[in-house]
Amino acid sequence: MKTPLSKPSPRGFTLVELLVVIAIIIALAALTFTSAKRGVQASKASKTVTNLKGLGAAIQGVLGEGVPMSNIRPGFYFGYSGTGKLAGNDATVEYDWSDLCAAYLDMADRPGENGVSGSFFEWRGDPMKTPFQNPLSDHKFGYDNRGNGRLPDTITPRANPRNFSKGGFAYNSLLGGVFDERGRDQDGQPPISESNIKYPDSTIMLAESRDSDKGISNFLERNTKFEGNYKKQTHCLFVDGHVELIADRILNTQRGKDFYMEIDGEAKLRKPKKDF
Repeated sequence: MKTPLSKPSPRGFTLVELLVVIAIIIALAALTFTSAKRGVQASKASKTVTNLKGLGAAIQGVLGEGVPMSNIRPGFYFGYSGTGKLAGNDATVEYDWSDLCAAYLDMADRPGENGVSGSFFEWRGDPMKTPFQNPLSDHKFGYDNRGNGRLPDTITPRANPRNFSKGGFAYNSLLGGVFDERGRDQDGQPPISESNIKYPDSTIMLAESRDSDKGISNFLERNTKFEGNYKKQTHCLFVDGHVELIADRILNTQRGKDFYMEIDGEAKLRKPKKDF
């Protein structure tokens, strides 16, 4: 008599096989996360370029139309900061480049407009939702360290300019320094006209601000340390309107600053890189 054969019991996974499967799942998840993170950064970088070009168009608009202030004339670059008298009255107004651009973009009112009193521009709405916000930055433009929005208030952003300037962009101070009511900068020099800039394709107008700066970072000086938010590179808008992504290590050399920031110079003989 034949003994019936018993069915073999189903074989389970060994510990080694389970570990291999888990390792594969973790590797795939890591690749997916890395790819998604790169995609988000690339999207933010694209938005940064858009915001820079929008601000550049606003600066060109102010240059073309001028501002009803005693020390700002059409065709001449304004200072990154200054004081001036409004046309038609003796009120002294304090401003910086972002105030002038915000007014041009209808995001802020000058003193004397729409019931605004005092000496400062009054911004409207959430500053983070304006082109002044750098999407690549972890800082909220126009907010203090506690997350309180300051720009909509009439007495700010001067209340705490160090916090105000983080998370945005910086204006090349060599285009215009601190101007007084006569239109002279701190060195007594007159404003620079558009015709003074011989190499607009290699002269920076705006760049990403340095968020780790302990001082005010909404303007660039010869001793500024560039610290971009994208792969150790800084997005820079040039006077001619194109944007380049330039390595911080190049911008932080003296030769790099002379080449990219100076208004004139024998070194400015190269063609700009391909535009975005």
